Amino acid sequence: MSTSLKSPYIFLLKVALLALIPLLPAILFHVIFDPYKVLRSHDDYFGDGLGVNKGVVTLDAFRRNNAATDYDSFIIGSSISCYYPVGEWLKYLPEGARGMHFDSSGQSVHTARLFLEYLDRECDSLNNVLIVMSPYIFGIKDNSESLPLLVPPAIYGNDFCRSLRFHYKFFRELSTYGYCASLIPWLISGVKEDKLDQHIFEQQPIVYSRAINEESIPEWDAEIAADPAKFYATHTVEVPDRNDPYREMETPLTEEQRNDFRKIHEILNKRKVDFRLVLSPTLSLEVLTDSDDAFLKSLFGAGYINLTRDFREELADQTNFYDGVHYRPVLAEKYMRKAYESR
Repeated sequence: MSTSLKSPYIFLLKVALLALIPLLPAILFHVIFDPYKVLRSHDDYFGDGLGVNKGVVTLDAFRRNNAATDYDSFIIGSSISCYYPVGEWLKYLPEGARGMHFDSSGQSVHTARLFLEYLDRECDSLNNVLIVMSPYIFGIKDNSESLPLLVPPAIYGNDFCRSLRFHYKFFRELSTYGYCASLIPWLISGVKEDKLDQHIFEQQPIVYSRAINEESIPEWDAEIAADPAKFYATHTVEVPDRNDPYREMETPLTEEQRNDFRKIHEILNKRKVDFRLVLSPTLSLEVLTDSDDAFLKSLFGAGYINLTRDFREELADQTNFYDGVHYRPVLAEKYMRKAYESR
């Protein structure tokens, strides 16, 4: 290459290096401290209280433990699936089943398909699957900008460009004033306080079991048991009246979602999985259209458990909920019992 051609490239390289200089502190902080815990594996993802991407946590738990444990049973879903106790679930499975949560935050129907496809590729044994959804989940749209909802690139397989975009989004957020306005005061004072309407801290006092990738909130459970009025004074949960009517989903399943369900069924059928697809009730009393319900029933057969019109007494009791979306293990156990004992 001639000197005349080299000069523009050398100039552009110099410009790029100069542009990086102001970003060096943020780059070094990101690499050294890994505050989002996405660059490498961590022993404790929840101890410091910084919010994490649960999909990343799930993959790390699976990769760390699968060689020794050889998981064959998985609870798949969004954060509403977190509080289905694996220990309780195993009571309904064959002796010797090895279960874990395989969830992610805000997991849509499409993301559930991607997570199941990953298990189909990576698991020698895929014997039992519990998929937890609700009409609320059907309304979730995949968000390519929300950091907690980003799908880890490893779920798709080896894709350098996808991985680069994934990590760039986390670094870009770390470099913003809104993030630093909450992070830096915490590093100095130890006080966790979200500022500028940008949430960087986890609000729940989560206790985490890596072996089964299970989250629990025993501190909140104890508060609810001791003084529910005090707990719900600061954790608003509006429960429906026993006489309130049900309402159909405003937006029926899209054809894309139906195709995702078809792919989910294809994998479950191919691997001869004993599965339950549980559709849990919502406090908004939202139910599927007759057409959508018939579609899922015809596709999944007896494995499809629609509970959206059940448990009205439980829905009227706010102590069954942590918030307006997430129900407690005591209710999740009832849903599991019905799902497995009704067949």
